[in-house]
Amino acid sequence: MRLVRSISSSIAVLSFLLVFTTGAQAGITPYANVGTQNSATYSFTVENTGDVIAYFAGSSAAYNEEIGLIVNGVNVGIYGLQNHSSTVGESIDFGSFAAGSVVEFVDVVSTSGDTWYSNPAMNYDGVNHIYATSYDGTGLGGGIPSGLFVGFEDLPAWWSDFDYNDTSFVVTNVGDPPTPEPAMLPVLIAGLVGLAVVALRRRRRSA
Repeated sequence: MRLVRSISSSIAVLSFLLVFTTGAQAGITPYANVGTQNSATYSFTVENTGDVIAYFAGSSAAYNEEIGLIVNGVNVGIYGLQNHSSTVGESIDFGSFAAGSVVEFVDVVSTSGDTWYSNPAMNYDGVNHIYATSYDGTGLGGGIPSGLFVGFEDLPAWWSDFDYNDTSFVVTNVGDPPTPEPAMLPVLIAGLVGLAVVALRRRRRSA
């Protein structure tokens, strides 16, 4: 009986932590490891058939930059939100795309001649040049709606400061596949039940 109660308590605590963790993703969580390459991997897709719109959210870069979009491997040919002339909340509509279309973001740095992509494999230095997180529509101003916040790093790996705030924007109708935590919950519960069964069998054998 004590074993069952212990397992039930563990599951309850696990469920609470899971809800707390996923709920805390609303809004912008600043990149926490400035100076170190972002190790996260992203797989951006169009959420619903319709327009993909980006809203300028700010820039700390000395270089001149603007963003573009690649959908299903094809550059849509639209660039904008120049980081030194755009105002927070200014938007660019990249066009309408089918749900599930694969999206890559582009940062064109005209000052240095570099072009960076949200897919590290497309970057000549082979590193991750973006940080992305959810945005709940509050805090940035400019009437920017909720969506996906994306920040680019504009320097190559060998002298980068990896602050991921050189040019940033919020894009709507684009998301990253769900984090694995919810899918892992049944596996964790099954593991706890398995441990309980093993412990129960050992007790019976010793008795």
